[in-house]
Amino acid sequence: ASGNEGYTKAIASPACVGNAVSVGSTTKADEVSAFSNSAYFLSLLAPGSEILSAAPDGQAAIASGTSMAAPHVAGAWAVIKEAKENVSVTEALITFQNTGVLVSDMRPDTGIRGKARIDVKAALESFKECNVDVDCDDGVFCNGEEACAEGRCVFGTDPCPGEECDEMKDQCWRC
Repeated sequence: ASGNEGYTKAIASPACVGNAVSVGSTTKADEVSAFSNSAYFLSLLAPGSEILSAAPDGQAAIASGTSMAAPHVAGAWAVIKEAKENVSVTEALITFQNTGVLVSDMRPDTGIRGKARIDVKAALESFKECNVDVDCDDGVFCNGEEACAEGRCVFGTDPCPGEECDEMKDQCWRC
């Protein structure tokens, strides 16, 4: 969980640890939640605003926070691991990043940074077998042109190495 201070250039501990998978929060309208911490190195976004969650004494309550978003990613990871036993953490993360719904953080001081909100169905579909006659490319600029290789859709090369990718404008830019 990236933290709930509304920072646009920093995330909280332990999400800020270099090898952690950091998770920010989105609203039901696929906007970055106002409270969600974010930074250029944030790993993923997931629903975290107004989530129906367990509460004390067997009750349920509506809660918001990046700690509501992180379990969505943990559950998505379990689904991917069930579908493909030998998937590595890195491969699963890249899959979520490349198949997720791009959400632009429009808050001040973000440079309109885009991050992937997990899409479990799209991630699962990326592991389906293909044949050379099937075009795997989803037409999304920031994850490159996917292709069928050895019976599996594989991701294209990063069109913006070392730069941020602006999905809204289909272009690369530097902070």
